[in-house]
Amino acid sequence: MFDREFSVEIFKTLTNGKLINRYVLQNNGSETENPLYSELLSNIETYRQQYQMCGYELVEREDFVFLRDGDVSYDELPADNAMRISILLLIIGKFINDRGYVLGKLVDANGGLSDDDIVAIDELETTVELLEKGNFKSNFATAFTNYLVNRNIVLRKPSDGRYLLSAGGRAFFEELRAK
Repeated sequence: MFDREFSVEIFKTLTNGKLINRYVLQNNGSETENPLYSELLSNIETYRQQYQMCGYELVEREDFVFLRDGDVSYDELPADNAMRISILLLIIGKFINDRGYVLGKLVDANGGLSDDDIVAIDELETTVELLEKGNFKSNFATAFTNYLVNRNIVLRKPSDGRYLLSAGGRAFFEELRAK
């Protein structure tokens, strides 16, 4: 049987374009099971049918779920948001690489991007160029918050404010590595 309170929270999260990740961050940056994700998986057929009846497709990946408009084929999906998210993640990847860090900095509980890192990324000439080409109407810090943090692609550690990739963010880089 589904949990009504969780169901309402799941609906709000997914219909606002956010991912629901398998894990959420604790104060110390360690991951713990996300109760919304657990609720979804334990009643997956019920939720899949509910969203299908509303015109959505509930998309499951290994450690996260999201909604896609069910009336639009995969090839016709609006590319703007996906493109912008990809650009921002590539900018972060370039920053990590240029600074001599390993990608683990973005996933390790002791790592993460600091606010100073975000400012440094914002000041890079290549960042400005890529944001212009991607038709962003804001600087990197604002776009980072709007497209990555607010959609649960990047999570903020409560203890020190550093940013770590969620399962959805990690999936982007894993897919790049696989190609």
